[in-house]
Amino acid sequence: MGTRRGPDAFVVLCALAPEALAARIGLARFARRSSALRPRGRVQVTGMGPVRSRTAVARLDSVLPWDLPVVVVGVAGALVRGFEAGDLVVASALGVADTVAGSGLEVTEPPKVLDTRSSELGARLLSALSNRYASTTSAPLVSAVRIARGSEREQLARCGAVVCDTESAWLAELAEGRPFAVVRSIVDTPERELVSPGTLRAGSRALRRLVGVVDVIAEALSG
Repeated sequence: MGTRRGPDAFVVLCALAPEALAARIGLARFARRSSALRPRGRVQVTGMGPVRSRTAVARLDSVLPWDLPVVVVGVAGALVRGFEAGDLVVASALGVADTVAGSGLEVTEPPKVLDTRSSELGARLLSALSNRYASTTSAPLVSAVRIARGSEREQLARCGAVVCDTESAWLAELAEGRPFAVVRSIVDTPERELVSPGTLRAGSRALRRLVGVVDVIAEALSG
């Protein structure tokens, strides 16, 4: 069982330190705007990939208060064309992709919609983010054991997912007893792979967008 609800209104999980820094800046921005003594949220770094995500779940599950909203925030790659760096996707369902000998990444668990409380949290964040950022959408997400490359994007998109990360499906184990949502800022696309001349600029834009994302999340969940 989790502990009683503490003073925090929510927790933000980030895989990488740059994402966590952007999230903390967003919390501080909200605190300044609202004249709060402290933002009613906190940021935890989980590490990248399924192994570190599972380790983070084991560490956090016993210390995060029961019923505390958990929001995964970070950058991710688009599986389909038409996205730009900094576009936002709120996950409507989560699936898993693993490596299959001779064929690269393949979906091993098709995206499934989360429970009612988590779906309601996602809808609440989608509405709040859409009011500030027009390029916000809700769509299925697949978590892969490594970054998707080249034609693997098309392969993964066949399950209906439009975005891929390497953590969310495993971190979703924290949804047992807690509302859980995922918000991803697009950094790479089929037209622009992660290792490309425009990566630095795209990455910077995607990370800057996370500052505003967490500012919006704090406003939506601190009431």
